[in-house]
Amino acid sequence: MAEVERKQSVQDILKDMRGLDGLKRLFWQELNYERENKPLSTRQWPESAKSALAEDPVLFASGGEDKAFHVVYCRLAPAELKRGCQRPIVDYLLRDHPYALFVFSNKAQTAWHFLNVKYDEQAEKRRLVRRIAVLPGDGLRTAAERLALLVRSDKSDTSDSPLAIQQRHDEAFDVEKVTKDFYRDIANWYFWALKHSSFPEGARKEDDGLDHISVIRLITRLIFCWFIREKGLIPDTLFERRRLAEWLDGFAPDTLADSASVFYRAILQNLFFATLNTEMDKRDWRREGQNYPRHGGRFTGDPGYFKHVQGAARLMLEQAGTTPKDYDYAVFHQPNAKFPQRVAKMLGFTDAQIRPGLVVPRLGNTYSGASMIGLAATLDVAKPGERIFVTSFGSGAGSDAFDITVTDAIESGEFNRAAAPSVEKLLANPTYLDYALYAKHKGKIVMQR
Repeated sequence: MAEVERKQSVQDILKDMRGLDGLKRLFWQELNYERENKPLSTRQWPESAKSALAEDPVLFASGGEDKAFHVVYCRLAPAELKRGCQRPIVDYLLRDHPYALFVFSNKAQTAWHFLNVKYDEQAEKRRLVRRIAVLPGDGLRTAAERLALLVRSDKSDTSDSPLAIQQRHDEAFDVEKVTKDFYRDIANWYFWALKHSSFPEGARKEDDGLDHISVIRLITRLIFCWFIREKGLIPDTLFERRRLAEWLDGFAPDTLADSASVFYRAILQNLFFATLNTEMDKRDWRREGQNYPRHGGRFTGDPGYFKHVQGAARLMLEQAGTTPKDYDYAVFHQPNAKFPQRVAKMLGFTDAQIRPGLVVPRLGNTYSGASMIGLAATLDVAKPGERIFVTSFGSGAGSDAFDITVTDAIESGEFNRAAAPSVEKLLANPTYLDYALYAKHKGKIVMQR
């Protein structure tokens, strides 16, 4: 099979990695490892390591001379795929499986880590752990490229030493190699774009007459847009021609060079050029001599706070198909006590719903931390199955709304609420600063040398 076809085949398998069927296709068919599927005993393991597993590990596949290279699968007990409990398990497995690839999944078998421990002849020096993650919603191109390198030319070939297979795995998981490939690709994009891109009249050119700075800006903005799209911060619909044609009158993506294009003005200008076209030293973030940026004073309250908080909250309720009565608690950004109570009433939430998270009357305005502290106080008393509605606000930056359902983990052994004092307990025993210490932290006292 050609290299490109194998990468695509591996990527197709990774897209549907739910349960063990995908793992079987990947190792037993696509990558040519021998089928094993044998449970491994944990009888001599400490309880702390065993309790992290939903079931005994499985010798899933093997390869090479005497079938001495092993693929070991471990299904973790938590609903989340936690890194912290993986290393102790690997430490015990390495004793009997020195040449191995370790595959971890969450309990539902929907999230996966392929884990490599770089080989060293001295076992105690085997501390370099590298992971390839396959997670719902994440991009899979790099994962598919690296895992495709693990292929064995012939399943029945027993001449490969386990060390040779281990070294191929070590190379496939080499972060430095991935990084070099990434920067090589960027360089290729740069030199291609330098020849084929055109920029508006007046764009800065270098002494050789080429658009070096503009091309670099274009590439970095493309990478930035890709990143925030991967994180779900830009909706996928902004990249769907059909949906955009429904939203935008005069949608014409093929006339991008025309500044009158609706697509250019509505989408591209905002994603690529707003603010960022201003020279660094002219960006009006903060006045010279100011310790912090200043917001719009009272205008950040009305219309700012109430417009954005209500807008985000109503959109969340609409998309979730819920009403305020469907939630046990609600938390809103709280610069003071009046704003969150007022906006809760506007939206239809009750005083009882916001009371556990309303900490600002005793704590004061913690700015960007206000919503999170209110959420922490609510989680201190929340029970499994209860729902929490949260809406934040940043002056000039809009609002985000969250619909949170409390899981059983909050009362299980993996999450110990008693390990740290509750927000209520901390508020009951505050530490006050005197004016001298406050003035020192604020830089109000200047010492003469």
